[in-house]
Amino acid sequence: MTRHGPVITQRALAKLNLVLRIRGRRSDGYHEIDSLMHTIGLADDVSVTLRPGLVVRCTGADLPGDHRNLAYRAARLLADACRGHRPQGALIRIRKRIPLAAGLAGGSADAAAVLTLLNEAWACGLPWDELLQLARQIGADVPFCLLGGAARALGTGERLQPLDPRPGVPVVLIAWPEGLSTAEVYGAYDALNPPSKARVEPALEALAAGDLRALGAALANDLQPVVETLRPETRVARGDLLTCGALGATVTGSGPTVFGIFSSMERARRAARELAGRRPPAITTELAARGRGAMRPNTWARGDGP
Repeated sequence: MTRHGPVITQRALAKLNLVLRIRGRRSDGYHEIDSLMHTIGLADDVSVTLRPGLVVRCTGADLPGDHRNLAYRAARLLADACRGHRPQGALIRIRKRIPLAAGLAGGSADAAAVLTLLNEAWACGLPWDELLQLARQIGADVPFCLLGGAARALGTGERLQPLDPRPGVPVVLIAWPEGLSTAEVYGAYDALNPPSKARVEPALEALAAGDLRALGAALANDLQPVVETLRPETRVARGDLLTCGALGATVTGSGPTVFGIFSSMERARRAARELAGRRPPAITTELAARGRGAMRPNTWARGDGP
């Protein structure tokens, strides 16, 4: 009889791009960005149980449990990186609540949670810098999801400046069940080659000051015109959020999720009720502080600023 270890769990928080500026396309095909990211209360539940083998099981969404799943890839990378011993396997369970391919970094959040959970469960003892290196190998949003809270992200998203989060700011999300391919969105953006209009600095100042009206006015995403061309309903949804009292509204990531921020939770809930029945149900949540996870660095993740 095999004796299994205890179950340890973590909430894998979704993220929003309050601002996403595209700085250009690199020779390797990736894009340089300048983004203000913030975690929100919407989260998947991730748990690990020590046992022989490596198994990933998902409920709430039809996801593979092999190398196509970022959580599985995170576990394999960590197993290879563990020092001094070969870690026992694990059963990884993911309860999906974050919509798929929605610009909310659900898969990246799950992968980051697996890195921190198994680093503890397997007693790997990897420090922040080494976990961050693994996160960079998995996906562009995984480093931020490993950090959590609020951060300015540069490069492809791997260079992070931690910021003081602003938890409690009400948010309404409109997320369609049919996601968008990130590659398709960026490909369409490259074909159009529009000038960048998004700027991070006004949002940084508004976030630091707690000025929600200024923060709403500063929300911006260079990919928004492309997303609204590919999915015209997102333009309508953004307009509806503003009509219902949002201080600002835009697309997060490569879409198609649209979000708006509100001055109070009461106004956010009222907007969600007004939007009920017109499209996929609106999700009411809020900006969230960093959850349980890896050690938080106090400087830029690679020692260099913007």
